[in-house]
Amino acid sequence: GPPGALSIMIALPLVIYGLFFFCTGQYCISPSNISQVLQHLPSSLDEVFSLKALLVVVVWMLFLIVLERLLPGKIVDGMALRDKTKLQYKLNGHLTFWVSLVVVALLQYCGIISLSYCYKNYVQLATAAMLVSYLLSAGLYAASFRPQAMLALGGNTGNHVYDFYIGRELNPRIFNFDLKEFCELR
Repeated sequence: GPPGALSIMIALPLVIYGLFFFCTGQYCISPSNISQVLQHLPSSLDEVFSLKALLVVVVWMLFLIVLERLLPGKIVDGMALRDKTKLQYKLNGHLTFWVSLVVVALLQYCGIISLSYCYKNYVQLATAAMLVSYLLSAGLYAASFRPQAMLALGGNTGNHVYDFYIGRELNPRIFNFDLKEFCELR
């Protein structure tokens, strides 16, 4: 319910940051050293966010969208909706995985990218991914109030926190690009 949804939205980012900052090779939080926690908090915003990491996350998402659009895949009908229509979905996630793996390996091999960037900038990338996720979620939640939006039965409870978490609109789409399907199943 709503308390669980709010807890997940708050706790998951805290767990990611907590594991990174409070359980390292030099320090791991325990009852005996809990007084040292403040010493291990980030001292500047640069330690948790960078515009480059945000650009990497956005470019990666755009790359996956391009692959989803361009790669072949079986077209299947979704479940019948309340208005008796069926949306169509392209199933090419497996091929997208392999193509993205090969492209990343080739870019690494050619020296265009360095995968060590992901390791060295883990927290910045995680922060950027969270920021993109929250902004996309807020945009989709706001868009769900359009008069023509078909609302999800489970995501239209009237509780804003729960509806935000579950997703208020049943199949948010930009033309035939289903955002919920893309974000949840890729």
